[in-house]
Amino acid sequence: MKWVDVDNEMPDIDQEVLILIPVANRSNIENGVYRGNGVFSGAWCTRRGEGQSYKVSHWMPRPKLPIEQGG
Repeated sequence: MKWVDVDNEMPDIDQEVLILIPVANRSNIENGVYRGNGVFSGAWCTRRGEGQSYKVSHWMPRPKLPIEQGG
């Protein structure tokens, strides 16, 4: 899977994805859900209490979780 630039393509509405958010010369990778109109929801999408949104720069489909084998 590859990262997709939000300037080139957006996921389907309500699709769960991984999102890349540049913050203070670093990048945070978080779970997110695309809500449409360029809006993602997720833990880092809005700073708590400050009302300012972080900009998502890239996204990718979430990989499938590993299947646990019974032991």
